[in-house]
Amino acid sequence: MRDLQGFYQNKIYNENVESLGGFADPFILRYEGSYYLYVTASHGVKCFCSKDLYTFLPIENKKNKENYCLYDESFNSFYAPEVIYYDGYFYLISSPDGNGHYVFKASSPVGPFNRITENIHESIDGSFFIDTNEEIYLSRASETGICSAKFKNDFKGIKGDNILDNKIYFKDARTSNWTEGPYILKRYNKYYLTYCGTHFLSDAYRIRYSIGNDLNKEDSFKDQGILAISTNDEFYGIGHSMNFLAPNLDSYLICYHNMINKNTGLRGLNISRLLFSNSLMTINDFSKDLHPKFEHPLLEKDNIFVNYPFKLIDNFDFNSFTVEYYFIGNNKVYINYIDDKNYLLVEVDNELNIYLKEIKESKELVINTIKLNKRYNNKVKHSIRLQYFQNRFAVYFDNIEKDIFSYDIKMNRSSLYVEGTFTYFALSKYAFGNSDNEEIKLNKVFSLNYDLSNSKYNRKSDNSNELFLKKNDYISYFIYKEEEGEYYFDIYLNRIYGENQLNIIVNDKIYSFELNKNDCRSLVNLGLIKLKEGINKIEIINSYGFSFTYFETPRAKVVKRKELNLDLNKLYQDEFEYFKEPIITKDGYYYENDRNIILSKDEYENFKVSIDIETIGQAIDINNNAGLNVLVSNYSKSNEFEKIFSFCGIFFGFNKNFIYIIEANFDKNKILYRIKNNVNKHKLSILKYKNKIEFFVDNQSIYQKHLKKMLRGKVGLYMNHESCLFKKISLSEE
Repeated sequence: MRDLQGFYQNKIYNENVESLGGFADPFILRYEGSYYLYVTASHGVKCFCSKDLYTFLPIENKKNKENYCLYDESFNSFYAPEVIYYDGYFYLISSPDGNGHYVFKASSPVGPFNRITENIHESIDGSFFIDTNEEIYLSRASETGICSAKFKNDFKGIKGDNILDNKIYFKDARTSNWTEGPYILKRYNKYYLTYCGTHFLSDAYRIRYSIGNDLNKEDSFKDQGILAISTNDEFYGIGHSMNFLAPNLDSYLICYHNMINKNTGLRGLNISRLLFSNSLMTINDFSKDLHPKFEHPLLEKDNIFVNYPFKLIDNFDFNSFTVEYYFIGNNKVYINYIDDKNYLLVEVDNELNIYLKEIKESKELVINTIKLNKRYNNKVKHSIRLQYFQNRFAVYFDNIEKDIFSYDIKMNRSSLYVEGTFTYFALSKYAFGNSDNEEIKLNKVFSLNYDLSNSKYNRKSDNSNELFLKKNDYISYFIYKEEEGEYYFDIYLNRIYGENQLNIIVNDKIYSFELNKNDCRSLVNLGLIKLKEGINKIEIINSYGFSFTYFETPRAKVVKRKELNLDLNKLYQDEFEYFKEPIITKDGYYYENDRNIILSKDEYENFKVSIDIETIGQAIDINNNAGLNVLVSNYSKSNEFEKIFSFCGIFFGFNKNFIYIIEANFDKNKILYRIKNNVNKHKLSILKYKNKIEFFVDNQSIYQKHLKKMLRGKVGLYMNHESCLFKKISLSEE
């Protein structure tokens, strides 16, 4: 476990956000150890530079006005700029005024950028990606899912004579009726496609992600769900993200904006840590304020010019490492250097071919040869990143993932030498994502992200997201909490073998929980644990065998309640909040059309709620309805773009045509149950206990379900353009 360097509570780059014009559509380019931030701006593109991802400084290129890397008054605004380095030049793509794309070119990341194309069209939010075969792709926004197409090597447009050539629409990579802000990351042969959608003015603007294995098949990418959403008044409008390599050369960060002022469109900047588990991805520190310091490499050097082997570091443990270096011309890097007869050599020749060689007792063995598919200029800067961990190598050329392979080699604590012209050189102790194991966890904890040095477990390299513990295994995790108190221990169970008991040790205190085989393949709350402020150690032990995918420790709000009955004034003040005020009558709450909701201020896990509802008038649209909302985790108060089910949770309601039970997730909704209805009055009741939920109409059970993931949430009343009267409300904890 790495030392916790502390958390910043105020992100300094947002302190002067208004005077800087905001950070809409942020994009970060990592180049020679520095980070360049590009944002949407009036008449051009603003650029800032940072070394620590905490303080971003304005740039100056002696041509454009301060902070601008591109300035052109012939356009009002330059939307969603992105920059890529390719064969000695920086290419910027943007959609001026949201009307197609233009490409710009510069010899420096801060510009000045000069236009090299006319309008190449392709909608908005263009994003470059270069695959292992060195094909260049442009992905962009679309109504029918993210669209991708092959781009020309000179960055002057889409390949092919026909505008439809090479275009792929990823049909499962979409959000609501409009999807935008795509970004493709390739990590160990998997493609992670992030995107956002609905509308940037919606408080439910959100980031989703899909996993794929082929950029040329429309059904390759499979949606994995929402990565980031927040609909509270302090932190909302989360979107337009991209991912980039962290300073430790191993982990990845996500950059995204949030809405600060909807009236002016002012948006703030957010940078968070990503965690991975094979095909899963989560944001570790998703928060308005929480911003961890990012760990830097053990070694960073600029401008090394040597024509003989020169020692950079001694006594380094090469069992896990990443080296990254920017170079010009041929060069050699001597890794795991024990003596002049034993070492690992990375060599680049004048044709930019990359050779990995093992020198053992003066005998040379070529481990791998990586030849580039295209011809590149060997007189300009290029970069190589080499990773090694547990006999696996990964090789990157100019941030392109070129090859991943296994080779049985003994690594030692030894030296590192270099020979050639290097403009930047860095060495990290992490590789193949093992920095995710050492990272302090703040939110969701993947089972495979256990602490390597405090666990007894032989991890298998497979594509599974679950970890199987057997007899005498134990695994440890370190999590951070801002305050001391009681927390739920929620765990996603996969399989259970033998005796159904799980023991965990939390800060040296033992907790024992009973496991139920009926809870397999679902998220279950095992009970409460006590956590302290700061870092907590959680050790999981099982003597008989079980597997799980992740666990979470949300704060437990233990509230003792008696049954609540309808009290028009007290209900609002003490227990509930409403977003549009109802008309209060002697019989209950009356709503006339529109979309309205009343939600509890607290979350409930085990409860019974009932409501008598009378619908008023003659609704025409069968989608208009009124009823109960339960297990609500996010609700969009101002989202005219998605309308009916603009929340995460379960809806139970009716109109004069049907009675519905719907599992709602904004644009990803599922009808669990539906029957015909021909009356306008019903008593609806829901009983939720642990993972079981049951629904009643007029005291008769009509449907029950074992929940897989939803454990707790807010409870309330909801109507969508169905005039109705809510009366005789009751709510109790079970």
